[in-house]
Amino acid sequence: MQTDPVYVLRLFELQAMASDLLGIRFHHGSRNYQTHIGARFIWIDRLNLEGDTRGRDAEIVKLYFLFKHLQELSQNHPEAYARVRKTIRKAPNEAQYFGARMEVYVAASLVRAGVAFQCRESPDYEILGNRKKVFIECGSAHIAGKSTDTIKKISLAVSAKCKKKYANRSTALFLDATNPMLKGLDNDIPDPTSVLRNSIQEVIKVGGYGSVLLLFYGFNEPVNKISANYIRIDSPEIDSELRACMDKTYPVGRPSDPIVYFPDQG
Repeated sequence: MQTDPVYVLRLFELQAMASDLLGIRFHHGSRNYQTHIGARFIWIDRLNLEGDTRGRDAEIVKLYFLFKHLQELSQNHPEAYARVRKTIRKAPNEAQYFGARMEVYVAASLVRAGVAFQCRESPDYEILGNRKKVFIECGSAHIAGKSTDTIKKISLAVSAKCKKKYANRSTALFLDATNPMLKGLDNDIPDPTSVLRNSIQEVIKVGGYGSVLLLFYGFNEPVNKISANYIRIDSPEIDSELRACMDKTYPVGRPSDPIVYFPDQG
């Protein structure tokens, strides 16, 4: 297969960004390919060798998406940057890697919206400047293998998070649901998004978070960018301060970006 010079240039650019932002250098035989970031580069190269340029380009843009947000944090919120940088570098498993990726996205979106926050352990972020404290917990719903009931899997992921002691009406749960959405909602259900929304509403009705935000990423192929869409489900008992924060950053009714293609691994 003939080498695509544009692909090679983009790959070198990504590796340079990984070096600058994460302090991870990639070269032939490097042990850094054993990290989860390294696995992404191996996957990109495999897609290229197989001639899957569509999948390859989607994965390249997805990594660029992550590095761009890390760059924003390094310039605007050193505390959040230092924390997620360490997690991404040392993530012992895929779940922690995807969780850290979610933390990066959420922190960058807060910076962009002009929302002041500080990092915590559990929950992940405390929003500053309110009359009372409100919080954001990040996580991911990653399904291994083929799922027969995506809505149930996402609902179970939310339900598990609701058992945490900090799950209350002043805290929002931000869950990366890209992987389950990639597996596909049941095509036999006339309106699967409404069914999913109602299922999550039932989970948080009796206790738990004030709001649940399901995010999913897709490749907007015509403009060569990753689009992030979301489904927001509020408890009727959501704290008013948390609602104000959510309305500023992730308002209800925001038009979705067109998504043409979901990257293979979510």
